[in-house]
Amino acid sequence: MKMERQRLAGPCRQGGGAPTSDSQGRDDLTEPTVLITDNDYASLEIEEEIFSRYGVRLITAQCHSPEEIIEAGREAHILISQYAPITAKVFEALPQVLGAIRYGKGYDNIDVEAATSAGVWVVNLPDYSDEEVAEHAVALMLCLARKVCAMNRAVHGGKWEVSAFEPIRPIHRQTLGIIGIGRIGHVVVNKALDLGMRVLAYDPYISDETIAGRGMRPVGLQELLASSDFVTLHAPLTAETRHMIGLAQFRRMKPSAYLINTSRGKLVDQSVLPQALQEGLIAGAALDVLEEEPPTPDNPLLRCEQVILTPHAAWYSEASAERLHRIPAEESCRILSGPEP
Repeated sequence: MKMERQRLAGPCRQGGGAPTSDSQGRDDLTEPTVLITDNDYASLEIEEEIFSRYGVRLITAQCHSPEEIIEAGREAHILISQYAPITAKVFEALPQVLGAIRYGKGYDNIDVEAATSAGVWVVNLPDYSDEEVAEHAVALMLCLARKVCAMNRAVHGGKWEVSAFEPIRPIHRQTLGIIGIGRIGHVVVNKALDLGMRVLAYDPYISDETIAGRGMRPVGLQELLASSDFVTLHAPLTAETRHMIGLAQFRRMKPSAYLINTSRGKLVDQSVLPQALQEGLIAGAALDVLEEEPPTPDNPLLRCEQVILTPHAAWYSEASAERLHRIPAEESCRILSGPEP
């Protein structure tokens, strides 16, 4: 990406404030400033420590719209966003911005094309929680396979019998269909193979030879849906993948199959999932992500006993949380210093 925006004069320097002139002698008293547009974290202590060390000013806000970002970011050179939309309008209104950073892997809330046109770096965190998300996906699969949540509810309700949960099939004889073989998908595959599962894979951006070399059988999406006992989603959210799982896809799946989504809520048309469950098109689902988060009280998925819901928690461990806060702060300083994140 060709950067055309003017950087701050000189690098951020540990233990000091912003430099005051560049190599051409131009006076520049601009204080390097980062705006965290929005967040729901209990603490920003890690960011505060890093920015203090490098003489970077930190502003925090709770923006929900481009207009609010523009208002809060008049002096910002870096925007760090959790959910707030960073659009072309933001880049047009804030010509001093050098970088837009997303807390997390996905970056669908940042207009990358507009950022590229404006000469703004876009940074995400593609590998800060690979193991955690893969572990969560496998944990959800095991809970579905062993009917753990249903058993737990029954025992708490005073029932003590196994027969109510039959049949339960050994997972090592079942087929996992994985959609998306990126970093997380590859970790999930390794864990599934260790469990003795047969793995089918669909990823139009990876060659069949590469997929087969990793111990999976490459198949088309329709074959994967029809042949899998579990379907787990690990694709990014793009125009191509939005609602890639809808009623037609549920009708292709086995009535005994389960869907797992720890990627992006909008990969699944969740408005038709209750219908698919009611009609017995699939046996159940486990979702860590929803189209609307948190769900409203009238969301029908909250009343579906065949659905396991977790609060967008797959990414979390103490170690991944530390990386989530540290990396955006460090990359902000790299962008301010140059030449690139």
